Amino acid sequence: MISYHLTVIVCLFQIVNCFSSQTVLVDNGYRGVVVAIHPNVTEDQNLIDDIKADIRIEKSEYEKNTPYAWTYLGCGLGGMYIHLTSDYVSLDLVADNYGPRGKAVVHEWGHYRWGVFDEYPVNDDQAFYLAALTGVEATRCPRAISGTYQGVCNITNPLTFLPYPTCSFEEDDLQPTGLKTSMMYKQFLDKVSTFCHNNSSDPINLHNEEANNTQNTICDYQSTWDVILQSVDFRNDVNLPNLTLSDTIPEFKILRAVPGRIIFVMDVSGSMAADMKLNHLRSVVNHFIKDVVSTGSYVGLVSFQSTSLILAQLTEISDTNSRNYLTALLPRIADGGTGIGSGILKGIEVLESDGQDAAGALVVVLTDGEENEKPTVATVSSVALTKNVFIQTVFIGVSDTNVNEDLETLSKQTGGDWYYSDGTSDTTSQLINIIAALTKSKDGDLSSESIQLVNRNENLKPGRIVSSTVAIDGSVGKNTVFTFTWDIQEPTIEITPPGQSCIYSNRISSQKNYCDGSPIHEVEEQFSSVRFVIPETVVKSGIWEYTIQSSVSDESTVTVTSTATTGGNPVTVEAKILSSDVSQNKAAVIIAEVFRNSLPVLGASVNATVVRPDGTTSDVILLDNGKGADFKRDDGVYSKYYSNFNSKGRYYVEVQVFKDDASHKGDETLGSRSALRNGTFEQGDTQAASIDGPLQRVASSPGLAYTGSVSTSDTIPPNKIIDLEAKQADLSDASIGLRLSFTSPGDDYDSGTASRYEIRYSYGSSKQMRTEFASQNTVTDDMITKGNLSQPKPNTNFEEFSLILKDLPQNENSVRVAFAMRAFDESANPSEISNIAMVTFFIVPPSIPTTTTTTTTTTGTATSTAISTTTAKEVLEPNDDRLGLLLGVILGAIGATSLLILAVVFYCRRRRALRKQNEEAHERTYENLHRI
Repeated sequence: MISYHLTVIVCLFQIVNCFSSQTVLVDNGYRGVVVAIHPNVTEDQNLIDDIKADIRIEKSEYEKNTPYAWTYLGCGLGGMYIHLTSDYVSLDLVADNYGPRGKAVVHEWGHYRWGVFDEYPVNDDQAFYLAALTGVEATRCPRAISGTYQGVCNITNPLTFLPYPTCSFEEDDLQPTGLKTSMMYKQFLDKVSTFCHNNSSDPINLHNEEANNTQNTICDYQSTWDVILQSVDFRNDVNLPNLTLSDTIPEFKILRAVPGRIIFVMDVSGSMAADMKLNHLRSVVNHFIKDVVSTGSYVGLVSFQSTSLILAQLTEISDTNSRNYLTALLPRIADGGTGIGSGILKGIEVLESDGQDAAGALVVVLTDGEENEKPTVATVSSVALTKNVFIQTVFIGVSDTNVNEDLETLSKQTGGDWYYSDGTSDTTSQLINIIAALTKSKDGDLSSESIQLVNRNENLKPGRIVSSTVAIDGSVGKNTVFTFTWDIQEPTIEITPPGQSCIYSNRISSQKNYCDGSPIHEVEEQFSSVRFVIPETVVKSGIWEYTIQSSVSDESTVTVTSTATTGGNPVTVEAKILSSDVSQNKAAVIIAEVFRNSLPVLGASVNATVVRPDGTTSDVILLDNGKGADFKRDDGVYSKYYSNFNSKGRYYVEVQVFKDDASHKGDETLGSRSALRNGTFEQGDTQAASIDGPLQRVASSPGLAYTGSVSTSDTIPPNKIIDLEAKQADLSDASIGLRLSFTSPGDDYDSGTASRYEIRYSYGSSKQMRTEFASQNTVTDDMITKGNLSQPKPNTNFEEFSLILKDLPQNENSVRVAFAMRAFDESANPSEISNIAMVTFFIVPPSIPTTTTTTTTTTGTATSTAISTTTAKEVLEPNDDRLGLLLGVILGAIGATSLLILAVVFYCRRRRALRKQNEEAHERTYENLHRI
């Protein structure tokens, strides 16, 4: 066997930003794989010994133990992480349901690392298909897998000629000699050890292009092995088999927790005095320290101008006094040049004080200008990288992507990211969202996580009352804080709880009806803010109202945060950008993940606001409908293309989520669990998240940059069609032809209306359609009996075409037909070529399957009939060394432990419940995370 080496990091308890570690395949060994254990799993050395590899490990959720990979991207693009439960890892009785652990996790590694998909049916519609030569077949890969039909199989649907769901396929215990595939079908089959391929010298393990499965649909009928070879692990013939490598035992580095450490490196150069930027920065960091950062974390403060200065060493957040101590040290004066490199070095110096290791800490750099002092970022980058800190950058009003480009690059190299605020009157609101996003805990423990419910800017005018609402749902309610800022003068504020006539206010009047416990506000003049800390006993789910009245023209930022109810999990929103650096004629994808306790929140209204470099804004409605930019329907991931770029530079993106109080319980996702999150073969519906009361959230994404030229002409094409389907209109009558269906694209990606369609087809394999689209047969107007190539519907509508092929092969009973298409806008910009849709077209109607009954069992009036299937009998051994490579890469890497666990979550102690342990841990020396 060709062997491969695996280096694994096992994360116990909290390791901030462990998520950012990068897994690579180098010299036939995976490096930097991370294992982390969720806080809800009790520490157990036996569990650690059982793992010996890598995954996000949590307690069983809703009595489900299915291993799965969390993905929502396309073919070959991989996923976010792999998920295992503690019961799956530690209990053989549970794990045995999915076969050997090693093989089950290899299946998920295929989803997570290489972006391949399931080859077993994930719903009833995929269970069977009509093969061109043999008629009814069970969906499987390869087709050589033998088995029997079980249940009532001798009655078929007259429209599809396929069995009803009362019929199922069960694989034989004894499979044909030479069978080795497929890991993406049912990995628990005894002989399965590799992936379906297209090597004609090994026909028994050939990819089944006819099968009605997700891999074929999403990957344009490519074999899983072909997709894997195109991955970064193997493309260009890297990581070829190494016959001399014999060490297959993974190396493990078990890491203990260090408390969360955050260093704010703040620009106080002269330019920060303009537009009240320093005031905004002070207000935002004050808000973070007072109401966001969790107890038990450590915060340090550094300022930089021409030189840098330590304002506060790492200080434990233990109580109100420690928070007040830090905020009192925030900088007040802006002057001098801009020495960003000096500030980064000073931040690392704080982290390394008293002999500590800086690795794993978060360095947040906030700056509004181009560096003009030495040392520069370029000269300190190597130091920052060797220290293994994570640098997050916030550009305040720095819209030019050429300014501080080295800082942007360094952030990405360290596993961080960059964010952008436009530096206008909304700066405080934007920065609050940004700081909440970039400091968001990734340890999996949300019990003390501060959740942003509302963050908005209100424009105040003399004598005018500004009123608005805040929705508080039942998943939050502890540590609820309403914060109101001002620039010139403290306004009058009133807050009314849901269903009550009393108020909380920062002004006392005998004519008002105040709620019990009033007053509850705290005025912070030095930060121009007033905070209302709502007692947990009075926080009720529902719509809260507030009013603001000022005697001067002013701006007020309104922020509402809260933490999870005792013992509960809050609804969270994470905003992301795919393709954050967008060039000419391209679009970004704005994404909002809306979840509660790993379950999707369905039916939410999700809106993104994009602030352009010139200060103008545009709104985008994000959808979870499986159309356009959205890869899967009803998976809690809302998305939309964005192409409305009007200038070069950096863009700010904010996502707002709202769901009313109707029908929050009992929602269900469409399809099976595996259809939702690429599981290891377990059918059954998955519940969506339950929510009590109305829901409201706000979140910012990392920055978006447009680097292309700005033109008055139309250069943006329609979006790629990803859901093209082809079906024979009537299996009994070939003269009626075929039906094509798909979702209409837009003019500019998924906005507007395209101008025309181009549809092409070929007979036989799908390969020509992928590689030689322009030379394939064209669907012309005279072939179409329904639909119009020149009149597309507006974006995201259902389109259906009926057509008759006039060049069908002669003397054939059936033929395989591949279709693909693209759309054009009025400027003749073409979309990418669509997914490929294939159909077996029966020129001669297929006969209703005749069956050979092998066993019949009658119970009452129910009859169970088993039917033999056609199986491959000839054996041809594979001669492709890369099949051995794959075995070596995966099974070799897990050889001694029989488990390759790939995981990305972080384990933290519950801050308040385990306060005593945190203090004891602080007295010990912990080993810190480093990347390998």
